[in-house]
Amino acid sequence: MIRIENLHLQSREYFSDAEWQNGVFVTLHDKQVINPIPGNTFYLPSVDGSDAYFVRLEFLNKPTMMAQMIFKIIIESLRKFSTNYAREIAYVIRKSFETGTFSLDAPIKLKQIERWSMITPLSYWPFLKFFLFQLTQTKDDQLIDEELRTFILDPETRELNDDGSGPYFALLTNDPDRGALTEQELKSIQAGLNKAYLSGDVAFEDYVVTWFQIGTGVRPIQTARMKNKHVMIQDGPAGLGREVTLLVPLAKDTQGKTSGYIRRRAPSVLADILIRYQTAKNNPDPEESLFGLRTASYLNNRLTAVFRRINTYSNRTKGPIHITPYRFRYTLATRAVAQGATDAQVARLLTHKNTNSIKHYRASLANNQAPINEALGEEMDFFAGVFSGKIINDFDEATNSGDYNKLIRDFERLTGKKIGACGARSTCYQDAPRACLTCFKFEPFVDAHWGDLERVIQAEYERESDSRIKQIHLDQLNAVHSIKNACAAKMKLLERAQV
Repeated sequence: MIRIENLHLQSREYFSDAEWQNGVFVTLHDKQVINPIPGNTFYLPSVDGSDAYFVRLEFLNKPTMMAQMIFKIIIESLRKFSTNYAREIAYVIRKSFETGTFSLDAPIKLKQIERWSMITPLSYWPFLKFFLFQLTQTKDDQLIDEELRTFILDPETRELNDDGSGPYFALLTNDPDRGALTEQELKSIQAGLNKAYLSGDVAFEDYVVTWFQIGTGVRPIQTARMKNKHVMIQDGPAGLGREVTLLVPLAKDTQGKTSGYIRRRAPSVLADILIRYQTAKNNPDPEESLFGLRTASYLNNRLTAVFRRINTYSNRTKGPIHITPYRFRYTLATRAVAQGATDAQVARLLTHKNTNSIKHYRASLANNQAPINEALGEEMDFFAGVFSGKIINDFDEATNSGDYNKLIRDFERLTGKKIGACGARSTCYQDAPRACLTCFKFEPFVDAHWGDLERVIQAEYERESDSRIKQIHLDQLNAVHSIKNACAAKMKLLERAQV
């Protein structure tokens, strides 16, 4: 997927009568020259192994401002992008006008996007968004209305409305650049964040607030309004350590007043980080800001700075992951829907006051199910290489062999048996040994009881009913599989060396 780029078009008459009748000449990437003509079909040859294709422009039957802009966008796409990508743009634009969703004689309005989403597979949304984005750059209300312009340039503002925003919410959450993250993308972000923290590129408080967004998916304004008293730490069931309950403020009403709170249990990884964060404060003032934030804008700027220091990669877009706080929100909701949560449960997760948006969101999932399944299928490939540390024979080979505080034992499951060492130089605030399994600084012992540990975690996974906690156990299981494979490979090498 190509990231949306500004083609730098202007809102004016682009073509003379002769150009409109005879078309223009376009040079493709391999220097082949084609001659697209409005109102006609033209042949798009194969370029660099792409498919040959007939592009139909019959719908451009009169040179209105909209028609000329469409023709300009198509030919500029052919010059700048691959022919496969350009033809998808041309196809989606044509179908949108041929179905009567849009008109060549009137500006495109936001309400028309709702109709488009009901009759078109959502996998086409990135191509339509590319077209609409070009229209927003013209600053011309003859092409696009102001409400739609705002949605394309600042789409998260629509999600703040609990009533009537559903269809647009569905488009946004399925957007590969701004919507829900795949498992591979989320793991890349988490690994990048942990690595940046361990290397000292991300401060502990920034590390905590970023994990807070990942783990809760709440709106930035809600995070900014969290106070110390909104994090309640208490003992959990016998033998299961402490738990953290969050009191998440609901969004402000039209008078700017708070309308209450929603209680949320923090996921175990986030809970451990918050416990350490609050403990380090040493009896914090309950009324003080949890993260020292003044406004949502302050949080957005802070997270933007953090994300700039995180190296990530997306298999979908073939490049760095575009990260915004809202993407974690959409990811949380997508997982909940996919795992069978009711509309009411999803609305509660998102701290919505009603389920109006959720029904549209759920309906959109069926259209996007194939891409989601493909992304989840790739997850096993991702976990095959999740372990990137070094296998060691004993503690003497560890990076921090002189510091026995770096020796990792599993008291929780294996009664204190040694399973490895921590290769990090800085202090770690993760919950050992659980978090160690998915940490790139973990140095496992080749002869540790990995089979025993695997069986214990598998049993925990099967007993757990909370979908978020099940995902944590699944991550740990896949990490153990990866470590077992790495240990087995090293054992084979040692056996061959002894022959």
